[in-house]
Amino acid sequence: FVQGDLQLMDQGKIRVISISKDAEIEDGHEVVTSNISPNFLEGILIGYVSDIELDASNMTKTAYLTPAVDFEHLEEVLIITELKEPQMKEPPKESDS
Repeated sequence: FVQGDLQLMDQGKIRVISISKDAEIEDGHEVVTSNISPNFLEGILIGYVSDIELDASNMTKTAYLTPAVDFEHLEEVLIITELKEPQMKEPPKESDS
């Protein structure tokens, strides 16, 4: 798992640390929510990667994330409180004719 902090949020960036040195990331890559937790929908765009650096230990990378949303001008937020279970459709019944 990676970690992040909001210290640079006033500059429009989020610092992300503890990225595996083997992670195949490049500037401009999209970061989206995953399906690791049932608390978040999968595939929601969080932001874009930039300024990837190998840490001094050569064990992990640090990168910066530019959020996909401008928090200074955010007017509406939708909060999902419950996910509906997908409805399984029953196959059509065969007639007795």
